[in-house]
Amino acid sequence: MKLLKTFVIIFFSLVSWTKADAIRDFQIEGISIGDSALDFYSIDTITSSIKSSPYDDDEFYEVEFFNDKGTYKIIGLIFKKFDNKYIIYSIKGMNFLEFGKCIKEKKSIIKDIKKDINSTDEKNYRSNFQNQFGNSYAMVTDLVVKGGSIRVWCDNFDKSHEEAKHWEDAISIDLSTEEFLIWLDNKAFN
Repeated sequence: MKLLKTFVIIFFSLVSWTKADAIRDFQIEGISIGDSALDFYSIDTITSSIKSSPYDDDEFYEVEFFNDKGTYKIIGLIFKKFDNKYIIYSIKGMNFLEFGKCIKEKKSIIKDIKKDINSTDEKNYRSNFQNQFGNSYAMVTDLVVKGGSIRVWCDNFDKSHEEAKHWEDAISIDLSTEEFLIWLDNKAFN
C-alpha cells in the first residue's frame, strides 16, 4: 500500500494539469504537446526508437523509450512523417500495474484532473482492442480539452497474451492533439 501511495504522489507531481485549459498546458515528464522531441532526446535516440506501426496510413508514427530516470517505465511520442523538427502530437506515459489496483488509481487520477480542467465531455468505455488480442481489454476514460484530449486507461491482458507476448497489465495516460485524434479516427485504419 505504501508503494501505491508513493506512486500516486510521484504520478501527480510529473503530470502537470494545474489550472490547465488546453492540451498544450499539460506535461508528462516535463514534455508537452507541441514541443520538439529534440529538446529532450538526440536524433539518434529518436530514430532508433521507432515503433512498428499498427496503422494502415503512415501520416503519423510513434517512438517509444524505456525510461529509468522518471516516473514512467515507458514514454511514447507521436510525430508527423517527414517532420525534421520532431514536433510532438501525442505523448504517453505508462507504468505496469496489476489491473485491480490500476482501476482504483485511474479513478483517483480522473477525479483530480477534473478538478482543474474545463471539460464537459467525458467518455468512459471498455475497449476490446478491435478483437485483436483474445479476451484482453482496457477500461478507458477520455476527457476532451481545448485542442485535444486526455486519455487514462488500464490494460487487462488475457493470460495467453501475457505469456506469449510478455505483456503486463498497465496504467497509461495519453495527451493527444485534436489533429492526431481526427487522423486516428478517420485515416489510421483505412
